[in-house]
Amino acid sequence: GKVVGIEPVELANGSTVSAVVIENDFQNNWVELHPAEHPETLTAQELQTIVREAGIVGMGGATFPTQVKITPPKGKTIEKLVINGAECEPYLTADHRLMLEKPAEIIDGIHLMMLALDVKEAHVGVENNKMDAVEALRAAAKNVEGITIHDLPVRYPQGGEKQLVYAIQQAIREGRPLVQRVTTVGGLVNNPGNFLVSVGTPIDTLLEACGGMQSGARMLISGGPMMGMAITRTDIPVTKGTSGVLVLGEEAVDPVESACINCGRCL
Repeated sequence: GKVVGIEPVELANGSTVSAVVIENDFQNNWVELHPAEHPETLTAQELQTIVREAGIVGMGGATFPTQVKITPPKGKTIEKLVINGAECEPYLTADHRLMLEKPAEIIDGIHLMMLALDVKEAHVGVENNKMDAVEALRAAAKNVEGITIHDLPVRYPQGGEKQLVYAIQQAIREGRPLVQRVTTVGGLVNNPGNFLVSVGTPIDTLLEACGGMQSGARMLISGGPMMGMAITRTDIPVTKGTSGVLVLGEEAVDPVESACINCGRCL
């Protein structure tokens, strides 16, 4: 696309900000990318800078800047890197799909994070109801020193970091900023699935790709059923933190009471 202008936008609080207007040419042409040459020779600070300039953030929903996470405070050293390979919420399968299709890139991303943090040991935990993903990662890590894959009991909450290390691998190896992610579309849609989508893709485009919503749909959620947010419109974009789009029915609106899981939400 190309920038066609800058327009004032009035916010709900009455203040006005400037918005850059980009006209989509639907060509999906990339600018020339500049991947890091021989990243193994870069310093930890240089690798951290690549992560920052690629716009990489946490992709489970909170979108905390990753560069802050991988920059230890002065005087502190990191002994081990722990990668949380558990799918963070029910319904969501984007991370599982990514582990099955891109295990080599995920392991490479972990290796690059080890370089950026100057650590020799990394541990990846994946739930044991995804043993196919465990085996795929173990095979990919077989010849990479210091990375161990553990299978974990299935328990909520555990969270996930595979998309994050995959994004880091893309930024360093290919020079790509974070402009797309894998998003789950599930629940009461005709053909649920996982989609590699550009940030900014309208949610209604995702629902259309799934054949539309089924009858009985009562609630639309951006994210997962536990920590996601109910939304009332579909003309809003996928963001870096959109882990899923869920269409739920009566069970979401009138849930059956169950034992407290101590999530703390009521506080």
